[in-house]
Amino acid sequence: MLQDKLRDFLKKKFPDARDASGRKEIAMRCRFCGDSQTDMSARHLYISLGDDSTPPMYNCFKCPASGILSPEILQRLVDCTEDGELLSILRNSNLKIIRSSKNIIKKTQAYHIHNTFITDGVLSKAKLRYINKRLGLDLSYSDILENKMVLNLYDLLNKNRITKFTRYPNIMDQLNDCFMGFLSMDNGFLSLRNMVYKEKELTKSINLRYVNYNIFEDGISNRKFYAIPSKCNVTSIEPINIRIAEGGYDINSIFYNLCDGNRVQNIYTSVGGKAYLNVVRLYLTDFGLSNVIFHIYTDGDVKTESIKFISNILKPLGIPLYMHRNVFPGEKDFGVPKNRIKDQIIKL
Repeated sequence: MLQDKLRDFLKKKFPDARDASGRKEIAMRCRFCGDSQTDMSARHLYISLGDDSTPPMYNCFKCPASGILSPEILQRLVDCTEDGELLSILRNSNLKIIRSSKNIIKKTQAYHIHNTFITDGVLSKAKLRYINKRLGLDLSYSDILENKMVLNLYDLLNKNRITKFTRYPNIMDQLNDCFMGFLSMDNGFLSLRNMVYKEKELTKSINLRYVNYNIFEDGISNRKFYAIPSKCNVTSIEPINIRIAEGGYDINSIFYNLCDGNRVQNIYTSVGGKAYLNVVRLYLTDFGLSNVIFHIYTDGDVKTESIKFISNILKPLGIPLYMHRNVFPGEKDFGVPKNRIKDQIIKL
């Protein structure tokens, strides 16, 4: 039985390993972050042994190490193991569960919002022209909808029969007319980008480049980040490239201008600021991804040192990290046409 073999193996290899949660878990010191070097009795890494419907999982309460316990992760923990039978049983069990399970990843609240409609009027056409000119693209309304962009706030709310707004009426009018949005992973949140910043006088509270809008009053989620829909297979031996940028314009430019619109084994996310580590944690912990490569596309004012600490977290997990800069003369980010992008790649 996998659970018994895995328990015996871990306790044999790690003298500090102890049973926890009624022998359903193993608690031990974390070999990824090197926790508790002075206090050998402290244990922050918990490995759940799994069952017929849940694969073995690992989670450290001191670092982002978290996800499905794959044979590769087990080998990183031990450095080297000759127990080929255990590795084979673990791999086959994980694949069987992943292929049959509908809920192997921890879920948060998801809202049934449908981004399916754009009013074909003067306002929509002006916003679409702005996006296409800014990024050097030729996007259509269907492209906008497919990528979870929202040209007009009222279109999204009215189409979904949402009549209770979370901002005052005069603010709502300005958000609809002067902003466009990027719909969050859970469909409950919009990161709104000001399209007339410093060109038009708006109410002081929203006279900003980015404004957050909770679609529902009780909207609480850690998945407020925008992500372009993609096609990823977590059982594939091919790693998933997770590409993170600061804003919605940047990540759509990266998607189209640098990656040729390739959705397969690629995830494109914007953070609405510089909270890159929060997105890294999200994919490692909430989504349990381990076979990944992170790419962070920074603005010109971001120093390498401010990203390097993320690399120090990922290195013990064996996860590569690349930092990208647009070093084209006169440009500071990736939210520009393809002919104005010169991608400088730094492996951290």
